[in-house]
Amino acid sequence: MSHNIHKQRHIDYFDKVHIFFWGRFPDEVQKTLPMSVIEGYAHSAYLRTCYKTFKNKSRRFLGTVLCIQQPNDTLLLFLANHEDSLGRYSISRIEIARDLRCKSRQKALKLSDRIMNSIARKYVSHYHYFEDIKQKKQKEGIFSRHTTYLGSRSNKTVVAGYARYSKPIGDSPAAHTEIRLRRKKNICKMTGISTLADLVNFDFTKFLRWYFENWCTFLKIDHHAHGTFLIKSISRSELRQHRKNDRISAESISIEICKLQKLYCAQALLHYYKQRKGALAKQIGRPSEIDIAVRDFSLQTLRSFTRPVTMPKCIKKLLGYE
Repeated sequence: MSHNIHKQRHIDYFDKVHIFFWGRFPDEVQKTLPMSVIEGYAHSAYLRTCYKTFKNKSRRFLGTVLCIQQPNDTLLLFLANHEDSLGRYSISRIEIARDLRCKSRQKALKLSDRIMNSIARKYVSHYHYFEDIKQKKQKEGIFSRHTTYLGSRSNKTVVAGYARYSKPIGDSPAAHTEIRLRRKKNICKMTGISTLADLVNFDFTKFLRWYFENWCTFLKIDHHAHGTFLIKSISRSELRQHRKNDRISAESISIEICKLQKLYCAQALLHYYKQRKGALAKQIGRPSEIDIAVRDFSLQTLRSFTRPVTMPKCIKKLLGYE
């Protein structure tokens, strides 16, 4: 990290690093660098014990995880220099983050929403939009009323975004975007990180550009195609419940339905209809008109509700192209 943080437009760092040790945390490292000292070189740090649970509810000890939040370069360099004394270990989780500095909270909220609403992950349709931010998150400096996740919690890779006061850039309002990677093989495949020395020499800009250009696409909701589908599928009397006047256009009804269902981006729309189609198989009773249409349409029909766009300005700003 640069020492002149107040002039930086963005900052790159590891928001979380989890190091798994097969067995107990090495005594040599604990004597040289106790947990109290580690906490001084990071936002927080703690040890967590891992067990394997069997069907008869018995447990077997597997190892210990050193969980570090926002470690600085000094701590990573020290651990890399003492790698021989760490014993058998693996990096089980990392969160690669970039904070874009903003002049105010309102601008940070808008930029964060634009970034997350422009991205659609390839091969993954899961989209989660959590509105309730707990008090614990507010204490960490997160002032967004919601957090957006592209991918489910069971996925090995998840993209998350929200607005927060960024400590690495002097507690300034920032649009926070992070890529969460889990499991040793997936981390090594995606980033090439397998040792602590790789963390020290990691090129954040190169990875972010590679990931967003190869594993993400940029989509926009085609309100005309989506609205046309809704008008054909739902009776006119039911559509009038969403519009006060009798003049109903395809674009307007699509926008109204998306606002009602809180579908703010293309990936949210795709995820919503895939979930709805899967739920119809277990539904008991007579389906509605729109449920019949959702049950019968194909994946190609679903994709017609969105259209690809060129890389938006907010993504170019995130990746450092502007």
